Amino acid sequence: STLNLGSGSPAVTEHTIVVVGGAPSSGTRTFTATRGIFVNQSEMIFGQRDGASSIPVEIELLKDEDNGNVFGTVVDT
Repeated sequence: STLNLGSGSPAVTEHTIVVVGGAPSSGTRTFTATRGIFVNQSEMIFGQRDGASSIPVEIELLKDEDNGNVFGTVVDT
């Protein structure tokens, strides 16, 4: 017998994840992960046209085996 879990396809789509925010030196800090996958996605209903909205996402970062087994880079400017 066979037990199939999920969509039946083991393929996942990898994305480059970039997060930009404030740096401790009052500049900008940019984190770039070269291999990220979305592990939890849901539909959102937006009720405010003029207000800020937040979209919850859950990602998993994967080590980049072709670039020294790192998750990504942090650059302060």
